[in-house]
Amino acid sequence: MNATTAMLVDTIGFRVPCRSFHVRAYITRDRPLPVVNEFVLRLLRICGQLTLDRLGAFFGFSRSETERVVQELVSQDLLVAEKDELRLSTAAAALFRASADEEPRLVEVEAWTENVWIELIGHSFVPRPRQRAHRNLLDVEPSTAAAGPPREFARTAFQENFRDYVTRVRRLREPDRVSIHSIPAVEPDRWGSVVFTGRKMISAGDRSPRLEFEGASEAPHQFRTVIEGMSSSYGRSHQPRAQETSVTDFERLSGTSIRAFFDGKQTFNLQKWLTDRATFDGSSQAWVLGASYLTPQVSEVVERLRAKLSGQIKPELRWLRPSGDLWGMTTDLGAAIETLRRAVGLPDVPRMAGATLLTPNATAAISQKRISRLFERGQMAPSKLGSSLEIVIAGQAVALLIVHVFVDAQETIPIGIVTDDPAMVARLDAQIRDDKEPIWTTKPRRREDHRDDAGVQTLDRPDD
Repeated sequence: MNATTAMLVDTIGFRVPCRSFHVRAYITRDRPLPVVNEFVLRLLRICGQLTLDRLGAFFGFSRSETERVVQELVSQDLLVAEKDELRLSTAAAALFRASADEEPRLVEVEAWTENVWIELIGHSFVPRPRQRAHRNLLDVEPSTAAAGPPREFARTAFQENFRDYVTRVRRLREPDRVSIHSIPAVEPDRWGSVVFTGRKMISAGDRSPRLEFEGASEAPHQFRTVIEGMSSSYGRSHQPRAQETSVTDFERLSGTSIRAFFDGKQTFNLQKWLTDRATFDGSSQAWVLGASYLTPQVSEVVERLRAKLSGQIKPELRWLRPSGDLWGMTTDLGAAIETLRRAVGLPDVPRMAGATLLTPNATAAISQKRISRLFERGQMAPSKLGSSLEIVIAGQAVALLIVHVFVDAQETIPIGIVTDDPAMVARLDAQIRDDKEPIWTTKPRRREDHRDDAGVQTLDRPDD
C-alpha cells in the first residue's frame, strides 16, 4: 500500500452546544435609483446648480418631462428648487459620500424578526437541530462569552456574523448592500446541540493518526474556533490503552502472532504490518483495520452472516468493549448496532436478551451513562481478558476480534480479524459468555429508575 494513502481508523462525534434566539432588528438596505434620477443627481453634483430648462436640454426632455423628474426628486428630499434653480439637497450629497463607487443609492429601513440558532463555541449561525443528539458523543465546552448575559451574547454574535447570515442563511443576492441599523430586542429561547464528526486518519508512513474535519482548511474563523474546541475535548478524553496482556490474549484466541510488528518500545509498526502480515488459509477469516463499528467492518460481518443458513444464526448480539471513554463516542456505533440487529434477526422493539454490552470494570460507569441506550443490558467483562481487547459476536455465527495497539506514545489504533469459522467463533463466544446477572438492563418506554427483584438497576430509554 502507498505510504501516503490515508486510512480511516475511527470516527469521533462531538456535541457542540447551541441556543436559539428571537432577534428583532432594523436593517438598512440600499438600492439603486432609477437611471434618469441617478444621472440627474450626478449632473448636479458636477455642475453644482442648474436651471430647469438647462437640465431638460441636457437630457433632451420636454418641459413637462423635466418637471416630473424634478418633482419626484424634490419629494424625496434629494433636490432643492429655488425659483428656477436646482441644486442637490444635503441628503443627496450624503448619498454620494456614503458610496465608495460614487453611485448615489437610496437607503431603506425594514424590520426583520428572526429566529436564529447560534453555537456557543465560535458564535456562528448553525441550522436548527432536527433531533436531540445522542449521549454517546463528546461534549464541547461553551466559550466564556456564551456564559455571560444571553441577550448581550446573542446581540454581539448577530452583529459579528451578520454578513454570513445574509449570505448563507438569508441567501440575499447582494449581501453587501444590507447592514444592521439597530437591534432593539433579543429574546433567548431553547437550548440544543449540533453534531460534528471528526475522522481519525492514518497513512502507512505516519507516526501518529490525525483528526480531520471536513472543510476545515476553508473554514471561516468562527468554525476554526469550533474545531479548536473539539480538538481540546478529544485531547482530554482517554483512548483504549494498549496492554501487553491484551496482545497475548489476541494471539492466543486468534492463533496468529503479531509480536514481530512491535519495536522495543512496544510501538506498533503499521507500515510493516500492512506489508508483511500473513494471509489466512481459506476464506474463513480476514484482517481488519479500524474501529469495530465502522462501515467496512460491519459490512464484512453482515456479508458473512448472509452466507450462513438461517438456522445457524441466533438472534443475539454480544459486544465486549475496551476501556477508555473515547471508545464508541460516535453516531457510527448506533448505526452499526442497528445494522447488526437486523442481520441477526433481532426485533425493532428491544428485548431483555437482545444486545449485550460487556464492559471492563474501570469503564462501567461511562458505559452505563452514555452507551446503555444502545443495548438491552450490560455485564461486567471477564477479568481474565485484557482491557484493550474487543470481541463482537453476531448471531453466534460471525465474530470480530480486535486489539488496540499504540502507534505512538499517546495514540492507539484497532487491528484484528473477522471470522466465521465455527470453532473460532465458539471459542471467542465462550470467552465472554457467563451466567452472571447484568449490571444494568434497559427497557423501552419506561420513565423511572428502579431495581427489580434481582437487584438489577433498570434505566429509562431516553428520547435522545
